[in-house]
Amino acid sequence: MIVEFFQKSGKTPPVAMYRYLLRLRNQDTDEDRAQVRLLAGDVNLSKHIIHDMNFATKYTAGCLSFAEPDLPTATKYALMQDFEKTLLHGLDASRYNIVWIEHLDKGRLELNFVIANQELETGMRLQPYFDPIDRPLVDSWKQVKNEQYDLIRPQAPKGTANRARLSKKNQALKDEADALVAQAELRSRQQVIRLLRKNGFEVTRQTKNNLTVERDGCRVRLHGVYYQQSFDGQIYEIAPDITLAKQKLNHAMDVKKQFNTKKYGPSEAIGEMIQHDPLSRTARIVVSSERIRNADRQTHTAEHAINRAEQQLGDAKRSVTQTITYEQTLERYRRIEQERTVAPRSDFNFNM
Repeated sequence: MIVEFFQKSGKTPPVAMYRYLLRLRNQDTDEDRAQVRLLAGDVNLSKHIIHDMNFATKYTAGCLSFAEPDLPTATKYALMQDFEKTLLHGLDASRYNIVWIEHLDKGRLELNFVIANQELETGMRLQPYFDPIDRPLVDSWKQVKNEQYDLIRPQAPKGTANRARLSKKNQALKDEADALVAQAELRSRQQVIRLLRKNGFEVTRQTKNNLTVERDGCRVRLHGVYYQQSFDGQIYEIAPDITLAKQKLNHAMDVKKQFNTKKYGPSEAIGEMIQHDPLSRTARIVVSSERIRNADRQTHTAEHAINRAEQQLGDAKRSVTQTITYEQTLERYRRIEQERTVAPRSDFNFNM
């Protein structure tokens, strides 16, 4: 699993964003829409909140992207809830608005989220994610959850910052160099350099962890185990230090909670606000959001109960079918045995 935040998040009109997420564009088909499902939240309420904002960036959107084609429903909801608690730590669930939409149309699972950039109790601007500050928090959370749920960890996730900054020509040059090196049997970085030079690459810079190459006016830096000074021909799979990741996660969550509590106040104040002015727009939004969340939780619980009941019913039907089959077989053998005992022999000679 990797966590992505969309580059145009908050800039695209919310109507257009939701048309994309729900596959409601003109080019989308019924088959595309069949692979999309609203998991949590209210799209219309989200649009209403975002539309009424006066902030430059009105929402934060992204996704939890998996290499797995799908996951159990309980695992999806656990990851969604835990991600919310981590990214918005210190805020009660009724103080922010979020929508979760599932995509399966790429042959793998994506859990897309849209967070309105407004704290619902105070009406102040909410910034769920600020990369220079929150990247360690998100990376640690991702590492811990990948280990906890045994999720596939992509070595080179699409959409990373380094990849996004490359032009098409530079990216093509990098891809060609990476493919060339990966297909060869190499035992040292010097062999890597000789192979690159043999294929027209000029190695202009060498550091401890990477190489810089040029060709046809394009220049690109190559990262990875092959280009490190310590490369000895072996590709080692480095196990993540989960203990360290958990420590970093806990520290980052403490910092996040302190910031949110200091800026927006403790969550207990929301009850007093609703009691003081229950007809205010903010109070109505908060109450509506909480009702939607309760409905989502009840629906999720009901789905589990229905699935379990259907499984038990199927087991009961199979058991009854087996019992009936056994009884029918036994009765059939009884009849055959009875006929063999009672029926007279046709070849018996009475004149003997």
